[in-house]
Amino acid sequence: KNSWSEKPWAPNVPWRNYLSEKNKKIAAANKKRIHKAVAESFESVDVNDYAYIDGKVAKKSIADLKKLKKTGKPFFLAVGFRKPHLPYNHPKKYWDMYEGKNIPPADNPYPPKDAPAVSIHNSFELRVYTDILDTGKIPDSKAKQLKRAYYACVTYVDKLIGEVIDSLKSLGLYDNTIIVLIGDHGYQLGEHTMWTKHSNYELSLRAPMLFRVPGMKKNAVVKSLAEFVDIYPTLCELTGLKIPKTVEGKSFAPLLTGEKNKITEAVFSRFKDGESVRTERYLYTEYRDKNEKLYAKMLYDHQKDPEENVNVVNRPEYKKVVSKLAKLLEEQRKRFYR
Repeated sequence: KNSWSEKPWAPNVPWRNYLSEKNKKIAAANKKRIHKAVAESFESVDVNDYAYIDGKVAKKSIADLKKLKKTGKPFFLAVGFRKPHLPYNHPKKYWDMYEGKNIPPADNPYPPKDAPAVSIHNSFELRVYTDILDTGKIPDSKAKQLKRAYYACVTYVDKLIGEVIDSLKSLGLYDNTIIVLIGDHGYQLGEHTMWTKHSNYELSLRAPMLFRVPGMKKNAVVKSLAEFVDIYPTLCELTGLKIPKTVEGKSFAPLLTGEKNKITEAVFSRFKDGESVRTERYLYTEYRDKNEKLYAKMLYDHQKDPEENVNVVNRPEYKKVVSKLAKLLEEQRKRFYR
């Protein structure tokens, strides 16, 4: 908290922010229970955009921008939206936008062939909700509801982000402001049997990252590996600030200007026992216990298998690839974890 000029702010409402009387009663009754301690996984209530947490965050952010405009000084404003995090609560008009739309199930609702058991979870983050079965496959009818509610939340928060950006324009700040939009992780909607995140698969590890920099090319797609630790040095370079020696990551400003087409050969991630390295073609993961003993691993060839449906880690033709990626992981492990 001491790193910020102002204390962080959040609306003074329950974190899951149910508005329907039905869900508020269920949540109140389950408040002291460890399991099923919340209400339903989503609700669609006929309210305006500012009734839920994210609407309040948008309004506060716009008010902050007006205040910052008056100072006439450079600023950094971090805006955190909750959705599309569970529960997928949203104003009803966004649910109605997907009425009659084709919402298909996941293309691969099964574990990858030869995948280690540790790589698959029971979608525990979803299971705590009262309308979700404790175990087993999520029924197709419920899966369709969940995806529709998820889409509604994405559309809802997209609209709110648009309001914040519009306020930059109306305040005359848009042409001199860098905008960064990120999500804190990827997401699975039934792929490989799993919902939400908490896995070492691409869908959980890969997250959105968009930069809008005044004067740079619009609507450009940069096909290069990057990590969230690269954001800080990138913003330093773009704003003319000195990059501290203690900062991890590399500035990818040269990717945005077109000077380079890559800044690194590999990026890394970690979730619990699983440590992963991603190159342009492969995603390799090792699972180690608390004593650092290797007990499972997996490799996916994105050139041949972009949906990661076949673990090829033990196939002889990938032996050299596994050896190279394992070495990269070990080097990363020595740098940061030991």
